[in-house]
Amino acid sequence: MDLQAKVSDCLQFGMGRTAPVTLLTVKANNTPDSGWEVFYTCITIEGQSGGEIRAGLTPMTVQLAPGWCTFRARKDGRQVITSRTPVFTKDTVPVEVVAP
Repeated sequence: MDLQAKVSDCLQFGMGRTAPVTLLTVKANNTPDSGWEVFYTCITIEGQSGGEIRAGLTPMTVQLAPGWCTFRARKDGRQVITSRTPVFTKDTVPVEVVAP
C-alpha cells in the first residue's frame, strides 16, 4: 500500500474514519444487474491483505477504512474480480462491477 497516500488522507480528513463505498453491478451495456453477492479484501498499512469479508448483495453501500481494496462479485456460477480500488476521499467512492 502507498503509505504516503494513507498519511495524506489522515492529515486531510482525520484519523480513524471510514468512507462510504457504493457497489453496483452492471451488464456490459451499462444496465443494472443487481443481486450479486460481493466480497472485499483491503490492504492493511503493513501491506498485507486482510481476510475476505462478505459485503452483501448489490446494490449496496459499505463503510471502509481508507486504503486499497479489491472486490469480488458472484452470481449464478459467474464471478468477477475488480482491480485495486483506492478509497482515499471523503466523498462516496463508486465501484461499478461489470458482470460477465
